[in-house]
Amino acid sequence: KFVFSLVANAVFGVSHDVQLADGTTKPVLEPGQASTMMIVYGLGLIAVQVVFILLHLHALKKKRVLELTDLELFDTKTRIGDFLIYMGVATFSISIVLVKGPDAAPLAGMSYFLIGVAMSIHRWRAGRMRRKYEGVNSDAVLP
Repeated sequence: KFVFSLVANAVFGVSHDVQLADGTTKPVLEPGQASTMMIVYGLGLIAVQVVFILLHLHALKKKRVLELTDLELFDTKTRIGDFLIYMGVATFSISIVLVKGPDAAPLAGMSYFLIGVAMSIHRWRAGRMRRKYEGVNSDAVLP
């Protein structure tokens, strides 16, 4: 929420200052902290997605024990694609800061809007492919 608020405020031109108890104002982030924040945020997002991928890969490994249908296998693989998109965008965001420097932190933050674009394309394609499994053999279990 904190990072999203900062990015949204930057996009809409809202101040990043906070008023202290003594009435003075101070920036929420000191110069240079935004780039570190974007790197830490990106690494955290990547770490969470790795965990999700490992869980889904484990499910795929146990597909016979779990008696997964073709549709469930497809959905599991689609979700792994979702997680890879998140990781790709996070890697891209981190790369922006590392290549362009601390002044590029706002651009690195705005790059997370690419998730919506990439996920829309990915899910549109997956939806078209999923129709092949729906209703046709959707309850079938792999041999």
